[in-house]
Amino acid sequence: MRLATTIGGTSSAQCAVRGAHGRGRSLSVRCDARARAAGREKGDDADDFGQVVEDAPSSISRRFIALAALTSTTRAAFAAPIPYGLYAPPPPSSSASAGATKTKKTKTTAERYVDTLTDDLANKRYFFTGDLTTEIFADECRFIDPTTNVKGVERYLRAVRVLFDDSRSSVRLLAPLRLTSPTTIEGDYVAEGYLKLPWNPKVPAYEGHIVWTIAPDDGSPSAGLIVEQRQTWSVSGNKALLETFTPSVR
Repeated sequence: MRLATTIGGTSSAQCAVRGAHGRGRSLSVRCDARARAAGREKGDDADDFGQVVEDAPSSISRRFIALAALTSTTRAAFAAPIPYGLYAPPPPSSSASAGATKTKKTKTTAERYVDTLTDDLANKRYFFTGDLTTEIFADECRFIDPTTNVKGVERYLRAVRVLFDDSRSSVRLLAPLRLTSPTTIEGDYVAEGYLKLPWNPKVPAYEGHIVWTIAPDDGSPSAGLIVEQRQTWSVSGNKALLETFTPSVR
């Protein structure tokens, strides 16, 4: 369930804020009524929402109210629902982006890809800057990490540029990237940085393992191009998401 799930036309964040303004137990009653109505109409688990809030200890309820209100504020700041994960994309900006000219692709050897990716990651820090050699990636490349699953190079890079303060973010390779099969390149790194959010959240240093997968030469449009980037981290996805809501001092 998302942090600000809509129930009967009113979000959980809105219910939480109403409760925080002194209406006390009416929070659970109103949310419960709306949840039950939504559950009857949609056949989902919305019926449980009000009861969860009502039965929760007061300390947990206060935390929920604060987090829900924070989520609601951030939604308004970005004029769109917060996507799940650090790399999830913002909504498409306009029809102009849809009509943008596609990047000409450059298919080469896997060994050359290793050199290009090393430069993009270690020197250009594309995790944070979005400065990636897109010519070697399929347009519909999938980018996967513990918090999200994004399809599309431009969506991924647009989100990176919006989310990260690249002037205060860094990434360092722990060892040279290596070709582990004719269609697989792997590497290990350490990264840390800051997000461009009002409360200045920091992403503490973590270790990551990354795997790029190259499509086989089968004659398809993506043949010989990178079709997947998959990362695993030394921190869990849940912890990474919580850090997004943790303020820090510059």
